[in-house]
Amino acid sequence: MDVITFQNRSGTALSSLTLHGFSSAVENEEGSLTRTIITLLSLFPAISSFRMKKCSFEIDELVRALTLVKGQPVLLPKLPYLELHCSQDMEETPPEMIPMILSR
Repeated sequence: MDVITFQNRSGTALSSLTLHGFSSAVENEEGSLTRTIITLLSLFPAISSFRMKKCSFEIDELVRALTLVKGQPVLLPKLPYLELHCSQDMEETPPEMIPMILSR
């Protein structure tokens, strides 16, 4: 069953999503894992809590997609809670993170 069918058959909108253990080493026919996650999230605009735990992938593209830009479609428009736990060591906050936080 694909995700769109799952959402349509569900009696309620998905409001919370936790993804655990994703790795950029896993690619698919659509391309990058990050692009696939962004596409998946766009199907669930009611999500108000999104967590990624023990995930190893490039978060810059996801953070840019979550940044509100006037005149652009909004990814997860009802999102007040975001939690990202990256498996890789980060020496500093990714530069895209602060503009994303301030935009919301």
